[in-house]
Amino acid sequence: MIERRGVPLRAGQVEEGELYELLMNSAALKPQMEAARRLIFNSLRVREWMIENGFVDLVEKPDGRCAVILLDRAMEYVDGCIARHEGIPGLTRSEYAVICVAANISGARTSLRYILPDLDRADMEAVAEAMMYAAGFMDGLADAAGNEPADGSELGPNSADFDRRLGM
Repeated sequence: MIERRGVPLRAGQVEEGELYELLMNSAALKPQMEAARRLIFNSLRVREWMIENGFVDLVEKPDGRCAVILLDRAMEYVDGCIARHEGIPGLTRSEYAVICVAANISGARTSLRYILPDLDRADMEAVAEAMMYAAGFMDGLADAAGNEPADGSELGPNSADFDRRLGM
């Protein structure tokens, strides 16, 4: 079992803005670590699930306190659920994919090949922004429907080209 770094954060223990700052304080100014924490923070249901299940620790340090996301521990738990064919209590497939991407950005060896299609539109945008942040494009924005008409009446150029190649 992976050791705790502090005490589990409880829901409502800190305000949302303070939680963000505490998470960033634990990232040690590494864009990849910040990106993973931002991804978890910006995915409200994932953030709530991580806190409810004890995967966020509040750590007191000599220079102040920080919040640490225990991604290794969370991945160990969800992988165990999957191995036992139990499903992951409280998480959709998209939310599970968000945790996998955050772990991957943080340096864990997780394959993204089969989980990316499980991302819903909002989570995909959050993941794309996290990837851009990790690569140094810290103010980049993602729009999953950027080339498609707002009313959804037709496909954008890339989707239409893909359908053409499929013979549709």
